[in-house]
Amino acid sequence: MKNKFLYGSIFICIAGILMLIYSIIAVKFGIYFFWESSIIWLLTILIGLTFLLLSIIKNRKQKGKEVIPLAILAGMISLMLLMFTVILFGFFYNSDAYLASKDYLIHNEALKNELGNINDISIVLSGEMTSGINNREVHTNGTAEFLVIVKGEKKYKKVVVSLIGKENKWSVINYRAPL
Repeated sequence: MKNKFLYGSIFICIAGILMLIYSIIAVKFGIYFFWESSIIWLLTILIGLTFLLLSIIKNRKQKGKEVIPLAILAGMISLMLLMFTVILFGFFYNSDAYLASKDYLIHNEALKNELGNINDISIVLSGEMTSGINNREVHTNGTAEFLVIVKGEKKYKKVVVSLIGKENKWSVINYRAPL
């Protein structure tokens, strides 16, 4: 009974590893289903590791052993998980730059011809965005680059979208296949 938490943690880690393997296979062999696993696997493994460490900490506490280093590691992984989630879902998905890139890709005729009608765009674990401050006001002058999955009716494709922002308006400069 007391090992259910440990076994659940291991199961979550294994599920994350299987998602990583599937994401590699899906892209390599053109399986057009659940490419988001390339994003979700990392979150799943971090959650599993956190629970695994908490299980080990609980076990060590019951035996009267030292737990501070493991508690610090569990805290650091939890903080990474929180920061990753906030940055990805709170910042990138809601940014004007991402929304401009999504709008551009959905309406891009060359992509429509290659992939079919575009159903969705998903961001992958990569991207950067810079903006500046002018006269104490935040503005979105700068550059952005996102690695995204473009999901068409016929197939999916990963593309890197580069944007430039001037006076709070983002424009796509180009898109290309990732290196």
